[in-house]
Amino acid sequence: MLERAAVRLLLAEVALPLLLVATHEVGFAAYVRRTPTFPLPRLMNTTIDTGKYLAFLRTAAPPSPLDVVFLGISPMMRVSGRHLQSYMAERWQRPFRSFNFAAPFRSVEFDRRLLEEIVLPIEKPAVVVYGVMPINLLYEPDSAETDLVVRNIPAFALQGSTPASHLRGFLIRHLMLLEYREVLRDLVSAGETTRPDPWIGRARKTDRFGDLPLLETKWKVAGIAAWERKYVERLKPFASILQSTLLFAHLQRLGELCRARGIRLVVLLAPVHPFFLDLLPGGRRDYAAFVDRLRDATGRAGIPLFDPAGGGVGRAELFQDTHHHNRAGAEWLSEQIGYFLVENGHLAPHAAPASAQRSTSD
Repeated sequence: MLERAAVRLLLAEVALPLLLVATHEVGFAAYVRRTPTFPLPRLMNTTIDTGKYLAFLRTAAPPSPLDVVFLGISPMMRVSGRHLQSYMAERWQRPFRSFNFAAPFRSVEFDRRLLEEIVLPIEKPAVVVYGVMPINLLYEPDSAETDLVVRNIPAFALQGSTPASHLRGFLIRHLMLLEYREVLRDLVSAGETTRPDPWIGRARKTDRFGDLPLLETKWKVAGIAAWERKYVERLKPFASILQSTLLFAHLQRLGELCRARGIRLVVLLAPVHPFFLDLLPGGRRDYAAFVDRLRDATGRAGIPLFDPAGGGVGRAELFQDTHHHNRAGAEWLSEQIGYFLVENGHLAPHAAPASAQRSTSD
C-alpha cells in the first residue's frame, strides 16, 4: 500500500510540473500569435534572417523539389518567388519552387556557411542564384571573423550532426518557451528597455517563398538618397578596396561547395539605377573595373555570370533608389532570372517527377 502511494506521489511530482509547463506553453503561444509586434526568437543574427529561417523550416520538403535558393544582400530580396512561380507555370507549364534567403549586410562567406550548415541539411536546391554588386565589397570579412559570427548564432548549432544538437533542435523548434528563451529573459530583466524593431511585422509575414512585404516609395529617383550617402564615404578608396577584397575568392569557395554537392551556382550581376554610379569615386570607370574583376573570377571558377541589364546599369523607372528595384522592377528581374535558368539549361523546361529528382539528389 505504501509502495502504491509512493508511486502515485512520484507520478504527481512528475506530472504537475509538466502540466504547468504545458499550460504556460499554450498560453504563451496564443499570446505570440495575437501580438504581431512581439519580438521573434533570436535564432539568427537579425529579425529578417530569423523570419526567413523559420519560414524555411515550415515549408521544407513538400511534394515538389526545391529548384532555386536566392542569396545575397538586400537588393536580392526583391526577387519574388511567388511571381516567379506564376511566370514559370505560364511560360513553360512548369511547377517551380524557390526560397529567397537573401538579407541585408550579408557576406558571401556567411552565405556559404548558411548554405552548407543550415540549408543543405534540411533540403537541397538544384540551383543557387547569388546576387552581387559593388556594395558587396563593403561586407566581406575574412573567414575567421565570419566563424566568430556563426558561432554566436543559435540556428547553426541547431543543425549540428550530434545527437545532442538534434535533441536540442527538436525541443527548441517544438517548445516556444525554449525557442523564445533569450527574448523572455530580456523582457523580465530588471530595467531592460528595448526599442521596437520596425521589421518584426514584416518578418512575421515571410511566406513559403522567403518573400516578405518590403518598403516601397512612390516618387521618382532623383539622385542619391540621404541614407545612401554613407556609401559615398565608405567607397572613396574604391581602387584599394577592389584590390584587397576577399569577395571574389569567397565566390570561388561558394562555387566549390556547390560543385561538390551537385548544385549549380549562378552569379547574378544585380542591376543598379544609373545614379548608382555617383556612389563610386570614379563613376562608370570604377563600376566597369568591378564588373571586369567579377567576370574574371567567375570565368576562372567556371561559374555562369548572368547580367540581366547588359552592363549592370538598368532602366531608371524600375528602381525606388539607386540599387533596390520597385515592384515593376522586382517582377522584371524575377522573370529575367527564370528565363535565363531555363534557356541556359540550368533548369529543365519541364520538371521531372519529384521522386525521380529526389533519387538523383541523395
